[in-house]
Amino acid sequence: MISFGTGNFKQSAAGILLILLAAFSESVYFVLQTRYIKKYGFIPFVIYTIWGGTVPMLAFLPGLGEELSNAPLHSTASVLYLGLLPTVVPYFALAYITSRVGPAEATVSLYVTPALTLIIAWVWINEVPAFLSLLGGMVTIAGVLFTYRKSGNAITTAPNLCRSRRRRKQNA
Repeated sequence: MISFGTGNFKQSAAGILLILLAAFSESVYFVLQTRYIKKYGFIPFVIYTIWGGTVPMLAFLPGLGEELSNAPLHSTASVLYLGLLPTVVPYFALAYITSRVGPAEATVSLYVTPALTLIIAWVWINEVPAFLSLLGGMVTIAGVLFTYRKSGNAITTAPNLCRSRRRRKQNA
């Protein structure tokens, strides 16, 4: 819904398909990461992940020295910032949380990212969102809140519900 609110569907269709591919790939990554975090620990796992993403990018290495020498300092600093803060730090944080609570519980918070991005763009750069974008953000936040709805004294999430059913079957 957020993507449809941008207006031009023909240009958006390819982007939407790429977003779905990225979402699928990320889902596979989160499911597989649990096993490897248990095997290697979350710090080595994230380091392997970062190098796994870096190695294919080495194809763009020729000419990097010349480009760096010609690039303005603020551009180089921006690239370094984007490579470290919004990329590396969240990978470490999410791997740490996943190692503690599991992928289903850890990744639920990622659903809030598109809605927060919409709000931040609206406030900081005066990018007024379309009605469908606002509706999509509300649906996203409602989904996260629904996932963490309270049932009695405990928070009921799908993984916790499955675990409690398995325990009851084992005890029966």
